[in-house]
Amino acid sequence: MSELPPVIPWQSCIAKTDDSNTPIRTIKEHSLQTAEVARALKQILPSSLQKWVTDEVITLTGLHDLGKISPGFQKKIHKENTNSFETDHAMIGAAALDGFLKSRFKSSNWANIIALHHGSIRKRHPLIDKGSAFGGENWTLERNKFLRVISEKYGSIENRKLEKPTSDFVSGLVTLSDWIASDENFFTDKNKSEELQASEAINECGFFKPDLLTNLSFEDIFDFEPHSFQNQFIEAVGHPGLYILEAPMGLGKTEAALFAAYQLMTAGYHHGFYFGLPTRLTSDRIHERVEKFIRKICEPDYRVMLAHSTAWLNEFGRGGEGLDAGSSWFNARKRTLLYPFGVGTIDQALLSILRVKHYFLRAFALAGKVVILDEVHSYDMYTGSLMKFMIHHLLKLNCTVILLSATLTHERKQTLFAGSTDLKKEQGYPLITHQSESKILQLPGTPDKRQRYQIHLEQWDNTSIANQAVAMAEAGQNVLCIANTVAKAQTWYDAIQCETKADGYPVGLLHSKFPGFRRGKIEDEWMERLGKNGSRPTGSILIATQVVEQSVDIDADCLMTELAPTDMLLQRMGRIWRHSHPRVTSEPHVYIITGSLEQIETREALIEGLGKPNCFVYSPYVLWQTYGVWKNISEVILPDDIRGLLEATYQEKPDLLAFEKEILDIHNKRNQFLEQMANASTSDIRALPDMDDKEDAHTRYSDVTTMQCLLVKKVESSGNRAEIVLLNESKVIADRDVKNFYVTKEMHKNLVTLSVYQLKKSGVSVRKDDYKYLKKHFFDAVPVLEWDINSGRLFCQRQETALTYTHERGIGKSRGSKDIKQATYSDYEALDIFSYDW
Repeated sequence: MSELPPVIPWQSCIAKTDDSNTPIRTIKEHSLQTAEVARALKQILPSSLQKWVTDEVITLTGLHDLGKISPGFQKKIHKENTNSFETDHAMIGAAALDGFLKSRFKSSNWANIIALHHGSIRKRHPLIDKGSAFGGENWTLERNKFLRVISEKYGSIENRKLEKPTSDFVSGLVTLSDWIASDENFFTDKNKSEELQASEAINECGFFKPDLLTNLSFEDIFDFEPHSFQNQFIEAVGHPGLYILEAPMGLGKTEAALFAAYQLMTAGYHHGFYFGLPTRLTSDRIHERVEKFIRKICEPDYRVMLAHSTAWLNEFGRGGEGLDAGSSWFNARKRTLLYPFGVGTIDQALLSILRVKHYFLRAFALAGKVVILDEVHSYDMYTGSLMKFMIHHLLKLNCTVILLSATLTHERKQTLFAGSTDLKKEQGYPLITHQSESKILQLPGTPDKRQRYQIHLEQWDNTSIANQAVAMAEAGQNVLCIANTVAKAQTWYDAIQCETKADGYPVGLLHSKFPGFRRGKIEDEWMERLGKNGSRPTGSILIATQVVEQSVDIDADCLMTELAPTDMLLQRMGRIWRHSHPRVTSEPHVYIITGSLEQIETREALIEGLGKPNCFVYSPYVLWQTYGVWKNISEVILPDDIRGLLEATYQEKPDLLAFEKEILDIHNKRNQFLEQMANASTSDIRALPDMDDKEDAHTRYSDVTTMQCLLVKKVESSGNRAEIVLLNESKVIADRDVKNFYVTKEMHKNLVTLSVYQLKKSGVSVRKDDYKYLKKHFFDAVPVLEWDINSGRLFCQRQETALTYTHERGIGKSRGSKDIKQATYSDYEALDIFSYDW
């Protein structure tokens, strides 16, 4: 047995070092500073959450690094041999606290929180603090001395059970406090108290209680008077709870929900909100409306922090450990969830209930807020099951949850109310549904306006689609074409370009395979043309994917769309005739493009008729049901027909043909599988966080793994350092040993998300070690693709890939070696027709 090392007094043990491994903070310093940060964070929380931050919790926060009082960790700090000792300080600290609390049969909640404070538990800890791996009895005594000092300062800890919502909240508070206190730029002024410096630290990181202006009216905030149904909803939301607002597209659900959130915040129930949407584009678009709202309700000097994909580029860059550049939570989609006001995708909120690393930090971030979830009808059974679980969890975290949808079936709505059986099949529309304690209230409303749509089902090929779109644009109409896949959108765009006269009218393409800076520019151009107050050209054509389907306030004159489920078709119809503008036609026309679907007798024939790519996006059974509902319809009146169309689509027919029974069976089995997968992924089951904390990693079920790629015009790399000209012309220098926030910001504007399968198939290296110079800027592997402007080809580490890029089409894959400027649309296929990162 090796000789035990001499004990180091706990006051002399090191907790933190700088980048050169020089000790900068002792255990005592870091522990007291972390506890003070937790106390400062408590002050910005609403009273419903402050009660959870007890003296015990502050003590626990101060004890989070208790395990660093150990020979294994101290030797690791000094680069000494640690073979004989345990080095996992979270595990040691948990064992020390359990030993101190004399936990006999089961680890205490408090100890598990210490074990979890780095995001996950790598090893189970023993319930006693002893053994040579921990340094022996003398080191145990030092840890106990430290325990008593912190307990005497802040309060003793009792060995009692914490219920799950509270334990998640406390775990998040401990981790965030640790990260902020770890920033070496904080707590450097010896003339200021640690309490004052803690308040300054959280403020500088962007965590502070917003100063809200009170007694503002709806008109004060939005510059127009609310219509009757908005007023009805605002009056209904008087207390925390679960609310569902069903109303037609364009009726102002967003403004109604935001004003309800304002009322709840000024009443003291909540301290912020998170607005979650289905896709990144919808969250990017809506953030502008939300930012105007925030500036209206807050004092003039309030700093707006929004959790969308680019807001962070201009707002912040401080915080230690997990918040540092190059760390996972430096990414704004995660980080800004912590701020008072957030706009982003639903995925970040869903990760608060999954067994991923740091799930509890998201739970802490959402606790006590108003959580608004838009377009809740749009999720499949997997994501929908997660959302249902999350809603129930959020309510336990003292949240108010507001769900918005234009197209929600009764069956889907029933699942959202836990343990309730009194949800009636109310036919009223619009409709407000509110759960107060165990009672459900339903308040039907009256629509302020009705709109008639002319419906046409057509079996057009790409050339016919192009000819029709061009003819309508030449007649002065603003035409919106929505495809189900990037592949089809690119094909339509190329076909339309071949038929369009030069400089006749604007033609554009919008999908997810553009880098951020380019996609933002395209969005702005079309919002300027077709937005509520747009310039409205005399004729235009916008070809897009589902990115414009929901929560995007564009207003076209007519719609051409591939067949999609009824709820999605209705959403797409909501993008035309939204506002009062002069029109060329007396009524809006909707052209639904289908394959040949007559005399279908087999599942194989149905898949061929629907189109295989479409069957990867949507359930063939739902598409077939949708076709059956719409094939004999020549006109639709909205919102009157919404409820009937939805229920008819999702209601099972009594007499099914053999192939219909087959696709229904596949549909049901798929949904059962997805629901089981969702339930197995939640943090509620008795298992440790064992999944990576990656963007959208487990919130959408897909067999396709995606990753972000960096697009550049030129890169000169020496391995650890690179001089880069980015695709947007910015020139930066990336060094694996140098943090540079400006460089990180510029790089993130030039990212695009692609599938790993197609990247590898196209000859792209996806190994992180190939791009060492990016270490300080990205947490995950990010391949670098170099663009040859003459050929349109993309190169990876000087090797030609099968990928191409143009500013007009985005990223695609070439079948041949023709120059991209000379080839016609039939020579190309889209990059990834089976990966739908919209």
